[in-house]
Amino acid sequence: ADDDYAGACEALARAVGEAAALRPGDRVLSLACGAGEELALWRAAFGADALVGIEADAARAQAAAARVPDAEVMVQPVLDALPLLPRAFDAVLCVDAAYHLRPRRRLFEQVAGRLRPGGRFAFTDLVLDRRSSLRLRAAAWAAGVPDADLVDLPTRLAQLRQAGFAEIAATRLDEPVL
Repeated sequence: ADDDYAGACEALARAVGEAAALRPGDRVLSLACGAGEELALWRAAFGADALVGIEADAARAQAAAARVPDAEVMVQPVLDALPLLPRAFDAVLCVDAAYHLRPRRRLFEQVAGRLRPGGRFAFTDLVLDRRSSLRLRAAAWAAGVPDADLVDLPTRLAQLRQAGFAEIAATRLDEPVL
């Protein structure tokens, strides 16, 4: 089961990197970077160059800094750290944590302000649909996600447009990851 979980985590991080069209030399900001597995993957698989991670948990941040020694890892809540960073990133990525970062509008606006012109934002999120609404609401409640943060895809896309994102694509990852 641990191998299945680790494989699913890697598949999810890889899917986020692919969605952001990461390429060699990209300056990447990772939101809630955990212990740094995703930073190492984006360096090895995509050639991402300058890596910056934000992680609120000090032990995980220390592990990330040890795993990728030349990455800059900030120990701070994401929404507190984002305003401190320049508009300097080719890609801002968030794997399996955006639903914990609220308010969403503030997250999206702050991310938009960190991207260079032409920069990309890729993240995973919980989105309601008819097939998953009850099960997803229960899982979200168990994870501490407020019901108000669970919206359908058209609403989430509208929130991104309101924050200034123009070219938006969404891909369902249930099957390839889970």
